[in-house]
Amino acid sequence: MKRPDWAKTKVPFEGKRYGISCSWHGEGEVFSFDENRVALKFRNEPTPKFMMYGLIQLPEFVVFNRDNLEQFRFRRTRRCYRQVFDIRSGENHVGVVIQQNPVRRSYELDLGNGKKWNLLLPLFTIGFYGFSSDGGRLLFWLKSHRLWQMVLDPEHDSNLLIASLSFIHREYLRHQ
Repeated sequence: MKRPDWAKTKVPFEGKRYGISCSWHGEGEVFSFDENRVALKFRNEPTPKFMMYGLIQLPEFVVFNRDNLEQFRFRRTRRCYRQVFDIRSGENHVGVVIQQNPVRRSYELDLGNGKKWNLLLPLFTIGFYGFSSDGGRLLFWLKSHRLWQMVLDPEHDSNLLIASLSFIHREYLRHQ
């Protein structure tokens, strides 16, 4: 995956700003800095008893809206080499997350609405980026292992994309 020119310049761009905090057990929330409120909450179901979870069975990742109503559920459907996770909203299939390589550096998101996102998490850095098939941009960086901040083009802002990034944050922590 080639790094786009705008990611090489490291020039910030205006967009929607979010913070994603996640515990080692996979519980957390997404905070919208622009709206100054919690946008989404998430957790694993069932809650893992140990910090090293997912070796045999991986709990489902469930995302809730502000009113604590379930919005999305991520479930692993393929384990070996390129892990695949289905995204469901109720009974509807709304997307898929594909881990592109075994060292967990890149992900592909197919959000079911025709948009595909590629995310790259380079080793030995705190700045990550993503881009969509129609030119959308996303920058995110680690404030700490458990706290990520990001900027997203406003026209590409969606709860499904934010929930998918929260899920990738959980996966990132799970493998640390």
